[in-house]
Amino acid sequence: MSVTRRALAGSLALSAGAAAFLNARPARSAEPVRFTSDPFKLGVASGDPTADGVVLWTRLAPEPFDPTGGLGSAVVEVKWTLAADPAFKTIVRAGATVAHPDRGHSVHVELTGLETGRPYWYRFEAGGVRSPAGRTRTLPAPALRTDRFKLAWASCQHFEQGWFTPYRDMAAWEPDLVLHLGDYIYESSWGPQVRRHSTLQPSNLEEFRVHHAGYKLDADLQRAHAAAPWALIWDDHEVLNDYAAMTPANPADRERFPALRAAGYQAWFENLPVGRRSMLQRTGEMRIYQQLLIGDLAQILMLDTRQYSDPRACVTPERWRSGVMNCPEMALPERTRLGADQEYWFGQSLDRGLSRWTVIAQPTLFADMKQKDPQGNYGGYQDGWSGFPAARQRMVDRIVRRGKQDVVVLSGDMHGFFAADVRDFSKPEGAVVATEFVGTSITSVSYNYDRWAKWLTEPGNEHIKFMDDRVRGWAGAEITRDRWTVDFRVADSVWTPNPTFSTLRRFGVEHGKAGVQAA
Repeated sequence: MSVTRRALAGSLALSAGAAAFLNARPARSAEPVRFTSDPFKLGVASGDPTADGVVLWTRLAPEPFDPTGGLGSAVVEVKWTLAADPAFKTIVRAGATVAHPDRGHSVHVELTGLETGRPYWYRFEAGGVRSPAGRTRTLPAPALRTDRFKLAWASCQHFEQGWFTPYRDMAAWEPDLVLHLGDYIYESSWGPQVRRHSTLQPSNLEEFRVHHAGYKLDADLQRAHAAAPWALIWDDHEVLNDYAAMTPANPADRERFPALRAAGYQAWFENLPVGRRSMLQRTGEMRIYQQLLIGDLAQILMLDTRQYSDPRACVTPERWRSGVMNCPEMALPERTRLGADQEYWFGQSLDRGLSRWTVIAQPTLFADMKQKDPQGNYGGYQDGWSGFPAARQRMVDRIVRRGKQDVVVLSGDMHGFFAADVRDFSKPEGAVVATEFVGTSITSVSYNYDRWAKWLTEPGNEHIKFMDDRVRGWAGAEITRDRWTVDFRVADSVWTPNPTFSTLRRFGVEHGKAGVQAA
């Protein structure tokens, strides 16, 4: 199936923002359709699991690089099936929904009322074509004693800078849950290339849809999505590098940015296994911060550090690119990275949490790292937590007030592995209050090793116990009631489709004793 650009104009118009999309309900019934090409080329996925439910996802795209997937304005019926076994002999649920052009022909089936803490298998069917099967699982019931859980996390997957083979290794590890901590796509082309983006830098919804399709076609990414449920947050590259709330990094982008952000958010929603009703906001925004409860073993607080953030400090018309800076504006007590509502939610969730462990999952390095500007002066990186010291200290104060040595921070963005003690930054020799593990990028390159390695030997950075940004991969943790065992997994190269995988380093955390330990 294919359509002309003129025929697309009505169904693809993105008005003032994503509000119409978020509040839309399909008004037309499904139409008969016959496919001459596989409509499930972008794979299947599941996400946002709860104790009794999960979101099942697919997006019909027989022609992935057409902005409508080759479906034009058609409304297509999609059947779905959930089974208790991989052979689909015991069908638990089955139903039908529609893939609508206003939502990029994506399907988000939000299921509830399932059994807790168990695996399920699912698949879709449309136009007589059946999708591959995926495996998902519900979480253990809140407060139910849970002794073990396997958690993987990843971030930063630039399509051009390598094959997504680390996901093959992750899928083979069989995690119970995958966290993606941002930069699922990159909006621009830069760095070394083993393959090319399907579009230039996207500027509207049509182009974002095509851009996502190029990423979703990767077989190893599809394999990892089909292996386990995912929970996702975004960082900046899903829209535009280094933006904050409605402020783009480059002042020249201000006029076009609101429509660009709305298009980026909508395409992110359409292409990922997210979509609980609580996410969709009337204003065209999306509430992506959330709490996941893994029995009584862990609560995971996933944070959004982009949508509500104050702009970067120290910016001038001449110097708007992010860097290491130090100016009085950085330290202003009212500056926020999460926004007032999310900060309140974070504090309440932290204080009320009864789980054995508390996990803070967010995009970038949380621990302080003292860096130097080109003139050799110490400062903080504007676009990281060091550029928001008061906001970070408020979070640390809540952790201290909680009075438990049970907080683990999981992060991405740095294109390198880090293992760090999170200290009370308000004191020169502040106590260790939490433990942080940063996963390296899936593919995105870094050029900072020599500089960072030198800085980490200097006073003030002793709490960073390990760093290596020369390798690509992912991180996984086996969580028990008394200990975390964290593996930093790497591919020997992401420039070959058949790399070998290994554990670069292994670390541990003991319950009741914050801080990185060798394992």
